[in-house]
Amino acid sequence: MTVKKTIDGLYYTIGMMLFNPLTGETKTPDSLNEDDKTTYDACKSAIELLKPQEEIKPIKSYVPSKNGRRSAVFTCGNCLIEDIGYGVNYCYNCGRKVDWS
Repeated sequence: MTVKKTIDGLYYTIGMMLFNPLTGETKTPDSLNEDDKTTYDACKSAIELLKPQEEIKPIKSYVPSKNGRRSAVFTCGNCLIEDIGYGVNYCYNCGRKVDWS
């Protein structure tokens, strides 16, 4: 399972916990019982821990080079640091995994 699918599953779990199927109403986290509140907090914490591991696509831009042509420059889609280098697996600045697909 990918990090993205895991995060999506955790968000789905939170959504199901906060939805009352009998009334169709949405609950607030404060209205959950103690066990559900613990699960809710664990899901939120897991999401925060997994987010930095989620792959992010680089931003491609072009800059003029010395020979008058344009050169591609790749910017991290997370921290926006320029020129992370084509084909690197992780941003050297923020550590986020880079998705080149």
